[in-house]
Amino acid sequence: NGHFRLQPENDAFKPIIVDEVIILGKVVGLMRYYD
Repeated sequence: NGHFRLQPENDAFKPIIVDEVIILGKVVGLMRYYD
């Protein structure tokens, strides 16, 4: 139907439906620091 659906893994967030999308990159890692 010409739309893109960005579906979050977290059920607390709603999907985002758009007509156009540009992917700028991807996440390859995440570092977290806790004190």
